[in-house]
Amino acid sequence: MWTFQIAICPGQNLTNVSAQGGTDNWTMVTSTAPSGGSLTVTKLNKNNEVLTWKLGNMSKASGQTLNVTLSGMVSSHCGTVQTLNGPWSALYTLNGTKMQSPYTNQIAITSMCN
Repeated sequence: MWTFQIAICPGQNLTNVSAQGGTDNWTMVTSTAPSGGSLTVTKLNKNNEVLTWKLGNMSKASGQTLNVTLSGMVSSHCGTVQTLNGPWSALYTLNGTKMQSPYTNQIAITSMCN
């Protein structure tokens, strides 16, 4: 099991804030802990889940976090790099203009053998 955190920390007043990301094809969500807003987890197919986090309006310097715990079977091949999640991005409106953040990097682990 692994836990990662997504943080939304606006430097300006924003409206209609949401973030979306997902699992990789070998991991699945076991628990979530959003500090605010509402979260839905939708299974796209047998292997992937999409998380949609709706935060609504956020004021300058406010912040929210989302902890996501995943589980999955690690590769038995030594040195295999596996990503835990898909990239995340945020959608928001700033001064009446709809915008999207850049995508995050994926989190990766490497199988170690002793």
